[in-house]
This record gives sequence, structure tokens and C-alpha cells, in this order.
Amino acid sequence: MDIKEAVSKIGWGKTVLFTGAGFSLGANSANGPFKTAGQIAKDLYNVCNVSEDYQDKSINRAAQWFQKKHSDNELISYLQNEFVVSSISDEQRFIGSLNWKRCYTINYDEILEKSYAENRRPLHPTTPSMSVKDSNISTS
Repeated sequence: MDIKEAVSKIGWGKTVLFTGAGFSLGANSANGPFKTAGQIAKDLYNVCNVSEDYQDKSINRAAQWFQKKHSDNELISYLQNEFVVSSISDEQRFIGSLNWKRCYTINYDEILEKSYAENRRPLHPTTPSMSVKDSNISTS
């Protein structure tokens, strides 16, 4: 299948989109281009002056180091600055213009939401903590 055929099938409104970490590439946060998990971990370690011998790419571990040396509020502030979307790429905008049946993401940023908003298309996010009866999920 080539890209034209794929886009045509998406247009029928019967395809599902799954986005993950790679979907953020090309977008910008308040601090510049979106960082990978490994880059964020390195930033957190460096702020805490952790020797490179003890650094890995684990955000969880880096956040624990950060919390020991700084406040929870400082960590939240750092992460908010990293995950608030200031701009998206043309490709991300294009994805938001297509007629997906449903979209799923594991990302913490709002790139998918921004791609829909820039296309003036409604998007109704639902989270696992929401009641299905309170969501806009159709069963068709």
C-alpha cells in the first residue's frame, strides 16, 4: 500500500490512530524542540549534579533524584515546561486533518489535541478514569 492509498482509506473514517513517543518529534515546547525521555532524564540528573557514572535514561529514576534535591513543585514546573506544546509540524497538523474513527495516545503532551485544534476539528479526550457513560465514545 502506498501513502495515497493509505490516506484514502483513512478518509473512509474506519481507521484508528495510535501515537507514541515518536509522534512528538517535530513539535516544540516552551523550551524548544521536544526532548526524548533520555534527554529529559539527563537534564534532571545534571540539575542534581549526578555523576555520569550513575546516570541512565530512566525518567523515573532521574525524577527520584530530582525530588530528593528539589521540591515536587519544581519537578512539576520543569515537566510542564517540557510538555506544553508551543508549535507543531506540518506533518502533525496533517494527521489532525484526517478522518480517524478513533485516536489513542500514550503521550503526556497535547500535540494530537493541538493538531485537531489547528484544523478546527472537535476532539473529545477520554481518560481511563472517566466513566464511559460520561464520554463521547461512540460504540459504532
